Amino acid sequence: MKFAKMTCAGLVAWSMGCGLAQSESVLEPGAEPLEVSRQALTRSWAARAPNKNCRFGDSTLNHQAATNTRASGRLEETLTITGLAGRRINSLQLRTPSGSTASFQYDDIMLINYKDNVLMTSDRRLAGYLAGTSPTSVSSVPLNYSWSKIKNTAIDNQTAEVAWCAIGNTSCTVPPTETSGTLNVNIPSFQAMDSLTYMGLPDSRSFTLVTVGDNDDGTFNSGFQTKDTDCAHGNVDVEIIVSSSPVNTCTWEVVYDETASKFDDSSWTGPSTDPMGTLLGGSTYTAVYNYSTGGYTVTGFNEGAQAVATWTYTNANINNNQLSMWGAVHTIRGNEVYDSTWGLVGHITSKGCK
Repeated sequence: MKFAKMTCAGLVAWSMGCGLAQSESVLEPGAEPLEVSRQALTRSWAARAPNKNCRFGDSTLNHQAATNTRASGRLEETLTITGLAGRRINSLQLRTPSGSTASFQYDDIMLINYKDNVLMTSDRRLAGYLAGTSPTSVSSVPLNYSWSKIKNTAIDNQTAEVAWCAIGNTSCTVPPTETSGTLNVNIPSFQAMDSLTYMGLPDSRSFTLVTVGDNDDGTFNSGFQTKDTDCAHGNVDVEIIVSSSPVNTCTWEVVYDETASKFDDSSWTGPSTDPMGTLLGGSTYTAVYNYSTGGYTVTGFNEGAQAVATWTYTNANINNNQLSMWGAVHTIRGNEVYDSTWGLVGHITSKGCK
């Protein structure tokens, strides 16, 4: 695969020195101090020169041997932004700063994750692999990233594929593989994704650049030396623009729509023997978290009482994306709800924060 060099103010684009780190914090027009605020921060994923970055065959990374047209290895690089303690991000934009020196290229596929959820991928097929469906019908947001679901999948014919973003296939701009260009991912309604990715409102939020390759690692194949350009990329400068506000409570809706195939919950068998205790499989519950008290107040059908009921529990660690449903602690991954005993038991959606 050809990986042409491009220059950046006299420097090779996969070398250091093509971007400046800047930051500014200003209020949205008409906003009250300490309420809705806007931050514009310039960060950079430093260029990675072609140098066996994919580490094909590395079992510690769950990589496979270099295989043409198959996802065989990847490079993951994380950067963080801070100053968001107690705040929910309402809108998010990642874009290449203005100026021709900011363009970049990569080989073969690029993803950008928000923590462990996908913001965009240059090849929409990866969204389909992660969701287990056709890439044109992926609707789950957030979409949880998992290398094991991407490994050994087809990544041939890159130039024919379009990008996928968390708000739709046509809502972002990213250069095609091995082509110099710029980036723009704009998500004006980001609160729902933020509330399922960082439920606990930490000060720092992370973004991970993932570069995926198939077989170009600089080794010999059929007597010819391959190029070592896979998982290489130019200096990826990004301006990260966030609008955020402090919140007191957040509300989620939990639907136990993955339980029918795992257990029979048609009748109440008692608090110590019923599959999920007083929670009813197939039902919908509302969970409200209070950041001052650290408690989840959950409302829904209670099997023991045989009626709709409301109780509050404080035994879950929201900073680990845990949810307490009347004492039953679940873990949230993307929009999926996992129980420690039953695994995937349902799905969750954000209903807003205030």
